[in-house]
Order: sequence, then structure tokens, then C-alpha cells
Amino acid sequence: MNYSNAARDRVRGEIVGYVDLEQLHGPREVPVAPERWYLLRVHPHLQTKVLKTFRQRNISCWMPMQTVTQSVSRYNRGNEKVVEQRVTVPLVWGLIILPDFEVKGGRFNAVDGVIDILRVGDCVPVLKPQDVIDLRHIEAIGNTPKSKRERKFAIGELVRVTSGPFAYFCGRVERFDSAGRLSVGLDIFGRLTPISIEESDLELEQRPRSLHRSSDSRRSSRRFPSR
Repeated sequence: MNYSNAARDRVRGEIVGYVDLEQLHGPREVPVAPERWYLLRVHPHLQTKVLKTFRQRNISCWMPMQTVTQSVSRYNRGNEKVVEQRVTVPLVWGLIILPDFEVKGGRFNAVDGVIDILRVGDCVPVLKPQDVIDLRHIEAIGNTPKSKRERKFAIGELVRVTSGPFAYFCGRVERFDSAGRLSVGLDIFGRLTPISIEESDLELEQRPRSLHRSSDSRRSSRRFPSR
């Protein structure tokens, strides 16, 4: 998949919650490649502060972030005005991903706001390197505007609705809007009706085989008795 440069920078950037020691202090003579990553529980309201302290103390970690739209109230001379603004918040509140070599060192325990490594009963869940790569892809997709994401369907393709009130209806993709939704023309009661729908609610419709073609093929393969 192709992501915008801005989204790629956000994944690696300082603001969004990635503490990369190699980026801070230059390449190491022996690069550290974690074999597993742990989930560190922190107080949700201190999550950003914990990340900042980790950066100051050179503790490597990663906190997945997402950019969302929030309604904010602003007051001017007693008049309230609600405005929409884009803010960056943690993807999962109360968790920071920590590499194994930092867990062995144990320096994170002295940071205010840290609770402990996440445990489920007697088990300690861990993430493999591929899991972290997949999470970064998910983070990059979430931080890429819908209008700039790679399309699953092309204009003119025949699709079928998989959910909602128009489930199992078929139509053709007509256009894309700025919010990333598709306009699909559905044949409803003999009338072409355009609807706006998400890509996740569609699948490609297989073209039906022509009855004339199949009958022709059977006719051509039929053998006649010789006289």
C-alpha cells in the first residue's frame, strides 16, 4: 500500500510517540533488534508525560497514535462557539509498547505514571516484530486522509453491497468523494439510484456467464451421428 509522506513521518516522528535511540544519538556500532515487545500499562492521563520522560531518559518505546477530529468549545465575550479541530491522541489509551531490552533493564519502573507490564493471569502477552510492523501499517493507514488512501475499486467496476439496507444489491462505481466514500449506482425497482457507501461495505461482483455463450458452446460440442 502507498501512504503519504506526512503519514509516514507521523509514524516515525517525535510528536506521535516513537522514541528511537538511533535517531536521537546516531547509529549504534551494534544495532539492537528486539525479539519481542511488551505492553506497558500506564495511567491514561499521564501517558504523554510518561513518553516525554522516556525520551529524556533515553528509554526506547513506541506509542501508536491517531489523528482524530474533535469538537472544541471556545468562548468570546460570553458567546460559545464550537469548532472542529484535528488532534493527535493515543491509539490505545493506557498502553505503551516497550522492547525486550528495556524490560530487562527495568529503568521504566522509576518513571512517574508507569503501572507495570501487562499480565493476563499468569501469562505475559508479547508482540513479535511482525506484529509491530503490522501495527505501524494500521497506524499509517489511520493517519492517512481517506481521500488519499489507495482505492480497492475503480470507477466503472461492478460491485455488490455486503451489508446495510441495500445488501446484495449490485451496481457500478460512479465516483469518489473527498471523504473517501464511493457513489454507486444501484438498480432499485428498475430505476438507477446512486447511493454513498464505504469501501468496506462492498465487494467485487463476478460477471455472470452469458447463457447464449454457454448454449453456443454446448451446441458446437454436440456430435451428430454419421450417415
